[in-house]
Amino acid sequence: DRQRIERVIADEAPEEAERTEIEGVPAWIAREDGEAFAFALPNDEMMLAGSEAAVRAMLTRLSTGAPGASSNADLMALVQKARHPETAWAVVRGLQGTGASGDDPMSQISGVTESMVTSFEFRADGMGMDVFVLPRSGAAASDVADLASGAVSAMRVQAKDEPALMDALDGVEVREEAGGVRVTGFMPQSIFAEARAYGPQR
Repeated sequence: DRQRIERVIADEAPEEAERTEIEGVPAWIAREDGEAFAFALPNDEMMLAGSEAAVRAMLTRLSTGAPGASSNADLMALVQKARHPETAWAVVRGLQGTGASGDDPMSQISGVTESMVTSFEFRADGMGMDVFVLPRSGAAASDVADLASGAVSAMRVQAKDEPALMDALDGVEVREEAGGVRVTGFMPQSIFAEARAYGPQR
């Protein structure tokens, strides 16, 4: 519901986010350190986010009917990896990690990842999450799986005093699949309610 999302953004967006319109579409642009990040709501089925230039290009394609994602075979092959394409999904390609170094498992994962497909299933009792990670050239799926399992273990250590979060992390599955790694999990509604209760009060 675009109107409801707009109302939330009006209440929650940082002051530096400027509301504007691009190709007649509601959009917000935030500029920092010479870079501009944009977010737009073309309709009730789509949200766009990225650099201002990328979002403007996408909205131009939408308004003119120019070929978009469906004409990119490599991109669509990744989109097919989304387990929940009917709700919400995102594809990130060409990650520029520096390699598997340091002690942070998440940094290590990004260092050996070429592309990532994330999708979500929204339910009354919580949210299902699914991530497919495609290793970059020279990296093995087994290494990515080990790093992902390590990241989950690290989060479990941090969540030792939060039983609901610990249970959710216990349910996370990491497995190799089709040359990549798939990570699935479920976050119950109680976790989001608790986070909101301790969030900023307005």
